[in-house]
Amino acid sequence: MAYDPFLTEEFAKSIGVEMSTLDQIYSNADFISIHAPLNDQTRNLIGKDAFSRMKTGVRIINCARGGIVDEKALYEVLKSGKIKSAALDVYEKEPLAKDSPLLELENVVLTPHLGASTEEAQVKIASESSDMIIDFFTKGIIRNAVNMPSVDMETYKKINPYLELAEKIGLLQGQLIDGGIKEIEIAYAGEVSNINTGAVTPAYLKGLLTPILDVKVNFVNAAFLAKERGIKVREIKTSEAEDYSSLITAKITTERSQMVVSGTVFSHQFPRIVNIKNLDVDVDPQGCMIVLDNIDKPGMIGKIGTLLGTNGINIASMQVGRNKIGGQAITIINVDVCPSEEILRKISEIDGTANVKMVQL
Repeated sequence: MAYDPFLTEEFAKSIGVEMSTLDQIYSNADFISIHAPLNDQTRNLIGKDAFSRMKTGVRIINCARGGIVDEKALYEVLKSGKIKSAALDVYEKEPLAKDSPLLELENVVLTPHLGASTEEAQVKIASESSDMIIDFFTKGIIRNAVNMPSVDMETYKKINPYLELAEKIGLLQGQLIDGGIKEIEIAYAGEVSNINTGAVTPAYLKGLLTPILDVKVNFVNAAFLAKERGIKVREIKTSEAEDYSSLITAKITTERSQMVVSGTVFSHQFPRIVNIKNLDVDVDPQGCMIVLDNIDKPGMIGKIGTLLGTNGINIASMQVGRNKIGGQAITIINVDVCPSEEILRKISEIDGTANVKMVQL
């Protein structure tokens, strides 16, 4: 049984997994193994409330990220016998404190977060790293770097603004989408269609998958991770881009909906998001942003601005895209301080707003 809000039912079946809710897993599983990123949604996900809904005698394994399991609550249920045993190699604070009460228990296995630190692994890493550094300084070739694509330096300088744009588009969609991703279509139009888009697409996938997965996503493994999860990726190239010299458009199809985001590069160096959900905008993709759907009507912006100001959150910029006067709209607010879940909830309670989310680029 598995719970994963970003996995499609179709792909789950292909790997022999039964998609379930968290409640179903808590009430039925004998072993619960955690493989998730640590973020605002997963912090203390397995805590007092979750433990109370689990079967007596369940075993817990966490090799994902410290902080997903509430260690204080885990100690109590291990001591009481509600949880039969646990195994951890990640902790809220690493290394695990010497006075941690978990060390007192016999029914917990604790190992250090050191999976890649064997003697053999270190020798191989040193050898491969040396070869790659020699290639860079003697031939100008970048190979297997995790923070930039494998191209020569001249090519990298030309495509770098598009790499940044593609990654930002992916990051935005990764934090806004709902449901398991089935297919991605990336369209390169105008001047960008003439460059090496084989390096740009991994940048997009890196941005998209980073907020979703519990592993470090980079230029090297992004395409593999997408394929591993059954996500189909398709590229389209056209020589002309309407209204722009270059345009990158990413369309994601999930089990529940589609999401389209487009972006361009101004003056060959400044990435901008110019369309979200088929509504025209002009967004600087950086920092904390509040994104919401709303009805285009008088007073909407004023209510949101007043709420943010009352809570000490300064608005850096605001963009509104709409399909017609009084119709559906999307509002994107760049703020100096990331809002709390409570403030986002209050915004969602304003009449005419929906799908209020915070994204970080």
